[in-house]
Amino acid sequence: MIRGFGLRDDDASEVSADTCRGALAVEEARAFFGGADLGSDGNTAEWVGYQTEYCSAWARGQESSGVRLSLDVRPAAAHVLAEARQDIEELSDAQVLQVARFATESARRAAQRFGCEGPLGQRPPTVDRTPWQTRPAAQARGTCRGVVSSQDAARLQIVTVSEKPDGRALTEECALNMPAEGHHIRLNAYYGPSAQHEMYLDGRYPGSVKGAVTQSHDCKGSLGTAYFKFEEFPKPEAEKGARSSAGSEDAHRLLTAFASASGSRHGCPLA
Repeated sequence: MIRGFGLRDDDASEVSADTCRGALAVEEARAFFGGADLGSDGNTAEWVGYQTEYCSAWARGQESSGVRLSLDVRPAAAHVLAEARQDIEELSDAQVLQVARFATESARRAAQRFGCEGPLGQRPPTVDRTPWQTRPAAQARGTCRGVVSSQDAARLQIVTVSEKPDGRALTEECALNMPAEGHHIRLNAYYGPSAQHEMYLDGRYPGSVKGAVTQSHDCKGSLGTAYFKFEEFPKPEAEKGARSSAGSEDAHRLLTAFASASGSRHGCPLA
């Protein structure tokens, strides 16, 4: 993951080949920071019952602007966690590509260290930074494709959808937009480690998903469990006068349609 920090410890140890017991891709991290000398730190702790190694690297001096490249390795959970903690829009295309290479190479090293089975990722030549596309609901062709029928669009006043290309990531999102500014339904799909992480957070902080509708389904192979979520914004209880447009039946129907379409694209068809 990338994390933005206001402070860093420039007196920490220099990064070495055995950082994170050899899992942290030192050369890829150094390339992200333009070849600068790196500092590092790390520790081991438990997360959701899994022993996890946390370590990070950053450029010494002023080159890093407080940014760290951080790695979370959970061998028993069979994945290396990655998520964005700094606005990805602040990074150049070259930096985003280097982060992908850092994550891929670190995951490869961790997999070899723990004897994980299955194909390993290759050093990516490019990173897809396709922006969100907003289209009329009837013209959805990305992550919202196959979700909204003409009847649902008319009854719920869904005028447009906001989507990204589908089937490319372990997390997918589709937004169904109503006429009022900011009023929308958000549909999310999570697979593999993304699903595991999201289910843990929802279980630990149930207030954050109050009013949400969720489904989970078992997938074959390495994807494990798929997790799907429906939320309407602003939330009905968020402010006086705000109310839900989609009833329980609507919510379950839209979520099931989204889960079915997304699951089929990811090789996890719903029964």
